[in-house]
Amino acid sequence: MVDLCIIKINHFYLKPELMKNVVFIFTIYILLHNNVIAQDVASVNRPSYDKPFSEVTGKMASFDFEVYNFIPEELKKVTIEMAGTHFLGDEIAKKIYLFEDAYTYKVAIAPGNPATRTMFRKQTMYNSVRKIEKFLKKSLKNHTFTLDEAMVKFNKVLDVAITTKGVNTQKFEDTIKSNNNSQDLLALFTQVRLNYTN
Repeated sequence: MVDLCIIKINHFYLKPELMKNVVFIFTIYILLHNNVIAQDVASVNRPSYDKPFSEVTGKMASFDFEVYNFIPEELKKVTIEMAGTHFLGDEIAKKIYLFEDAYTYKVAIAPGNPATRTMFRKQTMYNSVRKIEKFLKKSLKNHTFTLDEAMVKFNKVLDVAITTKGVNTQKFEDTIKSNNNSQDLLALFTQVRLNYTN
């Protein structure tokens, strides 16, 4: 009786038990193969979130801000002792002091407790400037930028951050939030046009 249930496939004879295993393995193979193809298609059609937004969109957003340039006057009030040192020089150290003063403040943890914690104004702007600073420091070590290039670029970043503290920068901050790439953040800040008013 068992011999009568043997199935002939291309001159090979398989028993039903073995045939079930072959069909099962073949089905698994087809399912896995289709899944891999589907993932490949999805990765081609889906935007890449790990790429800089300039590569994804093909262009960089640009922003214009009407601002008052109070930085030269404020820099005169900052001493080297107040500012400390910075890897990009004394002028940048002074601007970092102004930047910290503009974007951070202290609050008491509890009434009567002398301990304080640091709070941030426009934390998205603050974090992006700090991220760019780290990127430039790393770029100097890798010789991607010269010291002068890094100074010029970070000087512009700080000018944008300091002078726009009191300006509506919501769209600019939304653009920052949509991007996590330091190089594109640097490009975004350095392309900002600051229109100085008296």
